[in-house]
Amino acid sequence: MLSPFDSLPFTIYSWLMFGEAAIAIFLSFYSLFQRNSHVGYWYSWLCLGEGIYTAGYGMELACHSVEQTHYWLTVEMLGGAYLPAFIILMAYTYRYHIKAPHWLTTTLLTISSATLIIQFGNDSHGLIFKSVELTQHDGMSVSLLGFGPWFYAHMVYVNVAMVVSTGLFYQCWQQAPQNQKYQVLLILLGSLPPWIFYLIYLLDWAPYGLDLSAFGFLIAGPLYGYSLFRYRFADLLPIARAQIFDNIDEGIMVVDTQWRVLDCNNQVLQFFAMAPIDNIQICPPQLKKIAQQNITANESDRQQMHLNQYTFDIQCHPLRDNASLLGYVLMIRDITEREQQLSLLQNHAQIDDLTGILNRRMILQELELIAQQQWNASSQTYFSVILFDIDRFKQINDRQGHPIGDLLLKQLASLLQQQLQAHEIFGRYGGDEFLILSSGVTPTELEARAEQLRLLAHGQLGITLSMGVTHYQQYDTPRLMLQRADYALYQAKAAGRDCVLTMQEQPDEQLPAIGLR
Repeated sequence: MLSPFDSLPFTIYSWLMFGEAAIAIFLSFYSLFQRNSHVGYWYSWLCLGEGIYTAGYGMELACHSVEQTHYWLTVEMLGGAYLPAFIILMAYTYRYHIKAPHWLTTTLLTISSATLIIQFGNDSHGLIFKSVELTQHDGMSVSLLGFGPWFYAHMVYVNVAMVVSTGLFYQCWQQAPQNQKYQVLLILLGSLPPWIFYLIYLLDWAPYGLDLSAFGFLIAGPLYGYSLFRYRFADLLPIARAQIFDNIDEGIMVVDTQWRVLDCNNQVLQFFAMAPIDNIQICPPQLKKIAQQNITANESDRQQMHLNQYTFDIQCHPLRDNASLLGYVLMIRDITEREQQLSLLQNHAQIDDLTGILNRRMILQELELIAQQQWNASSQTYFSVILFDIDRFKQINDRQGHPIGDLLLKQLASLLQQQLQAHEIFGRYGGDEFLILSSGVTPTELEARAEQLRLLAHGQLGITLSMGVTHYQQYDTPRLMLQRADYALYQAKAAGRDCVLTMQEQPDEQLPAIGLR
């Protein structure tokens, strides 16, 4: 009895199979040790399965006896039984960028293992091959196989696996950005030849009855190898793109020198309501303008863009190949919420919580700024201060309660804010005291304006106001103006309240003051 290795005359066809097996096994171990993804894991097993299958078929083509053929058919099944499972799992992880579900992996590997176990006992039951005969053609030993019921079940399994995996790869190709379509196309094309040749074999169109699916791996292997080495699909793309590029909060857009969009992540599509970029599109004009400003200013600076009630930070980085400019990478960050928070904090820092007008710090800052402008101006213009408060406000608080007093302050602030003119700045000085800064109005006009506001408060809210007025004098300071306005307010109180008094002479420092206590 011949052993499986006795007197095997290897023809060119066997050597082709051995060469393909060597390539497939090399790719298997290379991708296994280089991989950083689930795609690389299943790709390495797929290559190993192809290598075992093609090596076994190369030996089958040189067999001298049916016993040898039975042996190498079993060796082929060690790899071939699992190829449908490996191709589906590879396509799934490539398409969805996640580890395949445990139930799917277990189901597929269980079906493949069942096929292998049945093959080991085929001599006793014939569920896969009912009969095996040999014929010689051009020095080759071609097996003529009679198929059993499990062969047909496995045939359905193989074809379903190829339909599913091809569909998944096709979806990847459709959705891939322009610069990755070639990579996906190579993987898609690499999976088709073994399947097509297998169908030719099943239809009995193959010359001499050869199993052409093994020869299909001669095409698939180089395509997979080129894709692996040229694009590193098994350990880098599109996994990195999907898990990092598409999932980061910042939008990323790649454009060429003509500002045509070459690629972008999901955030950009959400930001600008753009359709998926299957064809080249032009960068939105507003974004292009902001990005060009960023390039002109400083590459490390960010520019802001407002669009549809959203605010974006834009940063533009040139893409260069040595000295050649290839395009730009735009980094786009949605800072709407941050800007809202900053605005809220700014309001808290500048606006009085109770009345909604400028607080003491801001109204005094405005007074200091205008006074400084008056000092620096070549010719003096009119500038005045009105300081006023509510008469007998303490009694209102004591008799009606602080909530009523607070409500009155809010109503007064709202009423005067509505009447505010363009040249006036209004703020709360403290307690029930308020300041109005007025520019470009003559003293006579200002005193009439103060009287108008006093009457308005009395008519609308039923309260009286005492008001102190002063006007800017050469080399005045904010402190001096406040002293005079405060003393004018004190004099209005002393005169019986509910009136407007103007003070231009600097008061004695020993005189009582209301506002500066």
